[in-house]
Amino acid sequence: MQKNIKGLIFTIFIAISATITNRYLFAFIETLTLGILFAIIWRNTVGIRTGYISGVSYAAKEVLKWGIILLGLRLNFVTLSQLGARVFVIVLTVVVFGQAAAYYLGKIFGLNKKLAVLLGIGSSICGTSAIVALGPVIDAGEEDTTMAAAIISIMGTFGVIIFSFLAFLLPLSDMAFGVWAGTTLQNVPHAIAGAFARGEAAGDAGTLVKMGRVALLAPTAIVYSSIFQQHAHDKKKKARVPSYVIGFLVVGIIASLNNYFHLFPWNFPMGSYEINLFQILRDLGNWFVLIAMVGMGLQADIRSFKAAGLKAFVSCSLLFVMICIFGLSLIILLNL
Repeated sequence: MQKNIKGLIFTIFIAISATITNRYLFAFIETLTLGILFAIIWRNTVGIRTGYISGVSYAAKEVLKWGIILLGLRLNFVTLSQLGARVFVIVLTVVVFGQAAAYYLGKIFGLNKKLAVLLGIGSSICGTSAIVALGPVIDAGEEDTTMAAAIISIMGTFGVIIFSFLAFLLPLSDMAFGVWAGTTLQNVPHAIAGAFARGEAAGDAGTLVKMGRVALLAPTAIVYSSIFQQHAHDKKKKARVPSYVIGFLVVGIIASLNNYFHLFPWNFPMGSYEINLFQILRDLGNWFVLIAMVGMGLQADIRSFKAAGLKAFVSCSLLFVMICIFGLSLIILLNL
């Protein structure tokens, strides 16, 4: 562990820099996006000292696993039962359509299979969180994961701007617009911001729908784990589900049950203050994910991006347009 300390501290330093930049300078750019960009720029201009390499790799692999486990706190399977039949059909259909469309667009643009899958997962479920959680499940390379996360973050920012512009131009009810934003925008903040551009009613609907999409991350992880293990050459690895995926599911189930049954309190008094354990663990998970993505960015050679980067961005842009049109068509068809 001692050999990893220098690189890990350096990775944390960049993560903190990204957080400060987001808070005081560029609030419209996600912290995760800034962290990835800072890391890639540093890696390809200044470079990484030899003594930092093992720590950076530790952040990208081991810290990531704990981040994935704590991402389970975002899940709330009870949300799925609150959506209603028509909305649930829309959400589920768009999620399946998005991943299928990403796969075929990837073939058209000549993207490698795993990058195409990551773009589909990020576009149709919950953005960078889905990419980070499922990247190791499909054994995606760190450069593919970093590229997909960066593209999805940028796409989500554009998406919020577009949905804010369309908020009062389209002849949709507040409910329908909120469902549309919640069904199509990438990251959770993107979907919520896009939905609330229409008003409180649309925002509430969009938030609920987006949480429903997030809940589908767990079954999607199981499906992809099964698919990619069947293609593995290592027979021993075939029968084994990664421990962090199990941890992710267990944490998600516990969080969901507690949200519904209130099995134990999240708030604990500490002197004159009250701390919320749930929020602390969620924030810790976000930090682990940020540190891991910075670690991946510090290992990303920009020369390897040149071949697939533009194609991946164009492919993801077309995918976003297709998901928006498909989702809106379903909303109109089901008379929401």
